[in-house]
Amino acid sequence: PVRTTAYTMAAQASEGSRSGDDSVQVLGSDGASGSVDSTVLYRLDATRATEVWKNLGPNYVLSLIRPSARTCIRSVFTDHTMVEAVTTAWHDMEAGVTACLKERVEPHGILILDFQLREVRLDATLQAAVTAKVSAQQVDERQRFELSTARQQAEITRVQALATADAQQILACGGELQMVEQADG
Repeated sequence: PVRTTAYTMAAQASEGSRSGDDSVQVLGSDGASGSVDSTVLYRLDATRATEVWKNLGPNYVLSLIRPSARTCIRSVFTDHTMVEAVTTAWHDMEAGVTACLKERVEPHGILILDFQLREVRLDATLQAAVTAKVSAQQVDERQRFELSTARQQAEITRVQALATADAQQILACGGELQMVEQADG
């Protein structure tokens, strides 16, 4: 067939193209590990169908797409720490794997239409560390906000105290207090 086809590698058997856990085990540049669920969207180049059949046969998904995708995923993950991979570098990861797949697969007559990272699961120890880091960052942000609010409140209190002191000094010198309305704006 020359229509778009999906090949999914996932931990849950009901989601993947193969039975059992077919997720890709990866290592980040920091040595941390995880597993990746992903989908490759591809289609056979209609103008090269005979060539593909002759060179790769009918099982080109298992002989070319699956091993190429797994190799590209592992390769791209080694360029980033696992924390980056699951947070800030998500789109870079997808783009890197897509480029790698196109380079490996398209010369054989199969077009890569898209690569989708579906899920990245970190090992339990790293997940706990990421959760602790995020929690610590949230506490830090809350404390910065509270400090900023306290400083603003202190400035308001200082200005009010100066105004009261000025009023008392005016009265002590024989002056009178008058209410003055100030126009907005």
